[in-house]
Amino acid sequence: MVQEAIPEVVALDVETTGLYPHQGDRICEIALLRIKSGQVVEKFVTLVNPERELSFGAYLINHISPEMLASSPKFREIAPLVRNFLQKRTLLMHNAAFDLSFLKTQMNNCGLVFPETELVDTLELARRFFNHSSNALYSLAEELKINFDRTARHRAEPDAWMAYLILKHFLKDLKRSGIGWPDIVSSTARIDITLKVLEILPGRLAGALGKRKRVPIRYVEKDDRVVNREIEPVEVLSEHGVLYLLAYCVASREERKFRLDRIVEVMENIE
Repeated sequence: MVQEAIPEVVALDVETTGLYPHQGDRICEIALLRIKSGQVVEKFVTLVNPERELSFGAYLINHISPEMLASSPKFREIAPLVRNFLQKRTLLMHNAAFDLSFLKTQMNNCGLVFPETELVDTLELARRFFNHSSNALYSLAEELKINFDRTARHRAEPDAWMAYLILKHFLKDLKRSGIGWPDIVSSTARIDITLKVLEILPGRLAGALGKRKRVPIRYVEKDDRVVNREIEPVEVLSEHGVLYLLAYCVASREERKFRLDRIVEVMENIE
């Protein structure tokens, strides 16, 4: 018998100052939603003072300003609460490698051990079992005809709830193929933040290095224009303390350097 109902989960999402926790980027908002029988029965949602500047690119995505964060708690002040909330719970995320890299890094910085537990990743499910035109969170929502407030995208609480709604749709389809809950659960322990390549690049960029694989990104140019670019990553360079990604740019048909702190999103498909 294939199990369709979703057991109790904690849907989790973080917003951050940038993409690279090992280069100093930090969590600036977190949402933990304990969901049972389709209802949020407990939640912890807060802005977080990252104790560093937000990148301009991050602001363009989540619209969280420094003024909004000034009086918010620092992560070390909420870390024990977050840890207790997650302990022995099944976690639900969209792109777990991203969220967990930040949570594990910042927990470690606070001298705490992240409570490894069960994990369901809707991005992984989309890639493994489906063939959508894009696996980005709200692109999936549109294809699945899930209603959402476009002004609330890229904030932690609505993003966490959207992952749950997408999971509900996925499980209905997977049931027809005989795939149930035990088949989609993995472990947070498989997200290893000690891997050297993850200290510099998100997974898709790291996996494409030197392999002539094209990866769509959203990038902030020198004049602060946000553009979509399709690139083939070659190598990571350091010049005067600034990290760059050397990559072949499909649009300009030449190799160019992209500042890592100006790559604001690694996309599934070019828009």
